[in-house]
Amino acid sequence: MRIKLYIFIIAVIVFASSCGKKLPPPSPDIFPAKIISGYYIPNSQIRIDFNENIDNTFDSAFFQIDSIRQKIEGYTKEKSVYLYYDFDKSAKLVDLFGVSDSKKNKRDYISIQIKGTVQKDTMPPNIIKHILSDSTLLIEFTEDISSCSLFIYPNYILYEYEII
Repeated sequence: MRIKLYIFIIAVIVFASSCGKKLPPPSPDIFPAKIISGYYIPNSQIRIDFNENIDNTFDSAFFQIDSIRQKIEGYTKEKSVYLYYDFDKSAKLVDLFGVSDSKKNKRDYISIQIKGTVQKDTMPPNIIKHILSDSTLLIEFTEDISSCSLFIYPNYILYEYEII
């Protein structure tokens, strides 16, 4: 009787610690990224968020305003696609082509409804660096500039002195 009890206890321990409790191996990522949302952000851009990281490129993007279809440029960063949008009217739908996730699962076509209204860039560019040489003045701004006027007002003139 005791032998049967010992065999039963050993069998329970073996079965309890066997592979029956282990989880299945992780499955590979075979599904393309899904869209979470799309909305206007400041600096004349549209941001489209996905549920996983996006590859660093996409094929193309288009939007439609007043039955005119136009191509729109952009870039990707982590889980989002950023599109440059410099129009006064809002585009309600944006079509993305060739969006891939980081595992190269590609979606050939995605259409997304954009929420909100256009948010124009209201902040002027700031100077972040300037370099002055004998005949050149190089000024670097916080963003790209389409045109600029420069006025130089010589308030004073510095001379180099040598003190003997």
